[in-house]
Amino acid sequence: MLKRFPIGSDVTLMNTLYTYPKRDDETGKWDKGSMTLIYKDNTTGKKYTECIEDPDYEFYIQDTKYLENNEFFYDKKDLKMIKTPFRELEKTIAKLTNNENFYNNNVKSGQRRDNKKLHLVHSVFNSDMNIEDHYRFRFDKLYENEITPISKFYFDIEADTINMVGDFPEPGECPVNAVSTIDDSTKTIKVFLLRNKNNPLINQFEKDIQTEEMYNELIEFIKYAVGGYKQFIRFGLDKFHVEFKFYDEELEIELLYDLFYYINTIQPDFALAWNMAFDIPYLMARIENLGGDPKEFLCHPDFENKMCEYYIDERHKNEFAERGDRAYISSYTVYLDQMIHFASRRKGQSAFQSFGLDYIGETVTHVRKLDYSHITTQLAKLPYLDYKTFVFYNIMDTIVQKCIEVKTGDIDYVFSKCMVNNTRYDKCHRQTVYLVNRATKEFNKSGLVIGNNTNKFNDKPTEKFPGAFVADPRKLKDNAKMSINGVKVNLLNNLDDYDYKSLYPSIMREFNTAPNTQIGRVYIDQKVYDKENPFDNPYYVRGGAFLEDLQCGVYLEFCKRWLHLAGYGDLYKDVLDYANNIKPSMKMPRNFTRDGKIKVLRYLPKGSKKKVMSKLREGEKIKVWHYYKKPENFDIILNTIPRTGVVFNDY
Repeated sequence: MLKRFPIGSDVTLMNTLYTYPKRDDETGKWDKGSMTLIYKDNTTGKKYTECIEDPDYEFYIQDTKYLENNEFFYDKKDLKMIKTPFRELEKTIAKLTNNENFYNNNVKSGQRRDNKKLHLVHSVFNSDMNIEDHYRFRFDKLYENEITPISKFYFDIEADTINMVGDFPEPGECPVNAVSTIDDSTKTIKVFLLRNKNNPLINQFEKDIQTEEMYNELIEFIKYAVGGYKQFIRFGLDKFHVEFKFYDEELEIELLYDLFYYINTIQPDFALAWNMAFDIPYLMARIENLGGDPKEFLCHPDFENKMCEYYIDERHKNEFAERGDRAYISSYTVYLDQMIHFASRRKGQSAFQSFGLDYIGETVTHVRKLDYSHITTQLAKLPYLDYKTFVFYNIMDTIVQKCIEVKTGDIDYVFSKCMVNNTRYDKCHRQTVYLVNRATKEFNKSGLVIGNNTNKFNDKPTEKFPGAFVADPRKLKDNAKMSINGVKVNLLNNLDDYDYKSLYPSIMREFNTAPNTQIGRVYIDQKVYDKENPFDNPYYVRGGAFLEDLQCGVYLEFCKRWLHLAGYGDLYKDVLDYANNIKPSMKMPRNFTRDGKIKVLRYLPKGSKKKVMSKLREGEKIKVWHYYKKPENFDIILNTIPRTGVVFNDY
C-alpha cells in the first residue's frame, strides 16, 4: 500500500482523503478518482503523504453455495476475495452475480443510485464499507498503526465588520483584521494583525507591544484570566511566548497566506477552531474575494490532488451533538471543529444551556472570554475604541480553547477512538458507523468476514414499529417527589432505573441476540380471540402480542387467550369436580408434626369405613386423625414396621 515503507513498519495513519472521479471541463473526460493517505513515521515523527490513483476495493463473494438469506458473517476460508477498482464496485458485483441487466438498466435510466441495492445480494460480503474507512481497515492490518501522542493547534479569527451591510458578515465580505493561534508543539502564541489607516490606535499598540512593560502586562493578564499562577502552570501556559506580526491594510492576502504557510510549516496533527463552520469557509471566501485560490493557500504543496472544501451538515445545523461537519483540506494537519466534538462526546448527558465558547469555558474550566462590555456592546466598534483590549480579547479566545482541551482531552479521545475503530473523524461519535467498523476488524481477527448491512440501501419503511412510551416527567404527581422546606421539588427517592446498566446491550449479551441467532418471526394471520386489539393500536402485530403474553409468565391466561384452554374460573370448577366427585380419596393433604411424625388428614362422611394406607421409614411412627363432618377424632399409634411395609387399618 505504501511505497516508502514495507509491510509491518511502525507508521500510523493520520488521515484519509478520497476524491470521487471528476469530469474535466476542457477535455470532457472523467478521471478515475484518488485516495490520499496521510501517515506518520513513529520513529522519526515525520509525516508523509501518498496518493493512490484509481484506488481498489476488496470484498468477498460466496460462489460455491446458494445462500437463502443475508448472513451476519461467514468463514473467510469459504469465501473468494475480489479486488476491483472502487469506481466499478457495483458493476463488478453485477457481473459476478448475474445482475448485469439490472445494472445497465439503472445506468441508462439515470437511476444509477439504485445499483447500491446490489450490495444486498446474499452471496456478497463486506462490500458496503465507506472507502476511507475501508482503507483505514486495510492499513491497520498491514502496519503497526499505533496510537501516538498528538500535537494540537488552536486558532480564532476576527473580521472588521464596522462597514458590513447586514447584521452578520457574509462569507468573505469584511477584512480579516486579527487571527490568534496557539501551537502546543513550539509553545508559541502567534497573532496576525492587520493595520488600518483609519484606526490610529493600531500604530500605538504596535509600538507599545515591543516594550517589555506591555509584553509583561499581556502575560499577567493571561495569568489572571485563567485563575492565577497555579492554573497558569496547570494549563501549561507558563512555557509559552507570544509573537506579533503586523500587515498593511492592502496586504491582507499576505496575512492569510502566511497564516496557512505557518500551519503547513509546523504541521500540527490537529488544528482546532470553536465553530469552524464560520472560520474556514469565511477564510476561503475571503481569499477568493482578494483574488487568490484557496487551494494554493490552505493545501500543502506535497499533495498531488489538492482538495479544499468544507462540508457543513445543514441537516443538523442547530444540533451540535449530531453535526457531521468536515474539512476536506489536503494538508498534513487535520482541521476539526472543537465545539462539535465537545458536544458529540457528551451526547445523552445533562444538556448544556449553550455550546458557546464563553459558557463552556466558564462551566468546564472556570476560564472565560474577555469581557469588554464596559467599553462597548458591539465587537465591531471595539478595535476603534480600545485596540489593546480587542487584541487581548482575540488572544483570550484561543486561550479558552486550549484550557477546555487540556481539561477534557476531547481530541485525544477522538484520535484514539478513530484509530481503534478504523473510522474517519467526522463519524467518530456515530455508533451506526464505528461499531460496524469495529465489528469488521474483530471478525477479521477471528477469520470471519462480516456481511453487508441489509438496511443501508433498502427503501425506507413506510410503517414504524411500536416503541416505548416515554412519559412527561413534569406530569408526575407530587406524592412521589421530595420536599425541601415543605415545597415539592423535582427530586425523587428510591427510583428504579431499568436502563441504568446498559439495558439493551445487556439483554443482547444474555440472550445471544444477533442477526445470525434469529430464527424467524411468529406470524399469525387469523384472529385468535375477541378483543385482541382493544385500543385499536395501528402498530398492533399479532405475533408480537403472542410473544409478549408468553413472556409475562401468566400461563393460565395465555393458554386461555391463545390456545382456547380453560381459564382460571373453569379450571377451579374442574378441580373441585374432580376432587369431590371423581376421585375424592386423593384429597388428603399430608405434612409433618413437630416431633417428626407424618400427619394424615382425611375428610370422610360420617359412618363410612376406610382403610388408612401409608409407607413408612424404618423405626418411624405416625399419628393418624380421621376427621368426620362433625369434630370427632381418635389416635391410632402404629407400631414399627419395615420401610416397604403397608399398614391397613379397618374400623
